[in-house]
Amino acid sequence: KLVDDVISEAKESILDAGLQAEQITCMGITTMRATFVTWDSETGIPFHNFISWQDLRAADYVAIWNKSYTLRTLNAGAKFLHFFLRRKRHLAASVLKFMSKQVTMRLLWALDKFPQSDSGGVVFVPAFSGLQTPFNDDKAVTSIFGLNPNNTKAHIVRAVLESLAFRFKALYETVLTETKIPFSHVRADGGVANNDFLVQLMADLVDQTIDRSCNGDMSCLGAAFLAGLAKGVWKDKDELLALRQSDKVFESQHNWSSLKPLYHQWENAIHRSQNWFPSNY
Repeated sequence: KLVDDVISEAKESILDAGLQAEQITCMGITTMRATFVTWDSETGIPFHNFISWQDLRAADYVAIWNKSYTLRTLNAGAKFLHFFLRRKRHLAASVLKFMSKQVTMRLLWALDKFPQSDSGGVVFVPAFSGLQTPFNDDKAVTSIFGLNPNNTKAHIVRAVLESLAFRFKALYETVLTETKIPFSHVRADGGVANNDFLVQLMADLVDQTIDRSCNGDMSCLGAAFLAGLAKGVWKDKDELLALRQSDKVFESQHNWSSLKPLYHQWENAIHRSQNWFPSNY
C-alpha cells in the first residue's frame, strides 16, 4: 500500500507542476528518519510493518546496551584517540548512544501575530516520546506547569513555543560541548521556523544569527539535490549552494540576561518531568 501511495502522490505532483513524466530526469525519495523495514530479497515481500523511532519495545535492551562494557570502551577509546590525534572525527564515537527513537520537534504552530508578551508563568515540557539529548530519558512525560485561573489559551501556546526554543538551546549547547566546533550562524527551515517570534527567541537564547531558508521543506529539496547530483543534473555541491535563498535573517538582541531565569525555570520543569513512566511502560 505504501508503494502505491508513493506512486499516486508522484503522479499528482507531476500533474500539479504541469509536467510530463518524460521531462523528469530523476527522482529522490525522502522518508521518516529512523524508520526501517526488512524484506525477502527474492520476493520483495516485507517481513513486518515499518518500525519507527516511536517504537519502545526494545527500550529495556537499549538500556542494557548503553551500560555495556563494550560501548563504554568504545566511548573511552574515542576520547583517547582524539586526545592524542586531535582529529574531530574521533569525537563521534565518544558521544555514541543507542536510542530506540530520535526526537524531532514537529509541533507546527504558525502564528503570524502573538498577543501575549509572556507565558503568564506557564511552562511546557515537550516529551511526547520521552526526552532525548541531552536529557536522554525515555520515561519522561509531557507536562504543563504553573497554570492558574488567570491564564488563557494564548499563554499556553506561548509556553509551547518557548519550550521549542529552549529545546533548541539545550541541543545547541550540547553540540558545542561535544564537538568543540563554533558556529558563525545557524540555518533554520521547516514548519515551525515560519514563526518569527520563535526563531527570534532561538537567536536570542543562543546569542547567534539564524538564517531562515525560503524553502520550508529542506528534506524534500535535499532528496532532489542528491538525486540530481547522482544523475549529473548538477556537477558538484558548489552549484547547489548557489541555489539556496534566504527568507529572513534573525540577529540576536543580546538579551540573554532577561531570558536566563525563564530557561532555568524550564530546566527545573524538565527535571520534574523525568523518570515518570515505569520501565515496563
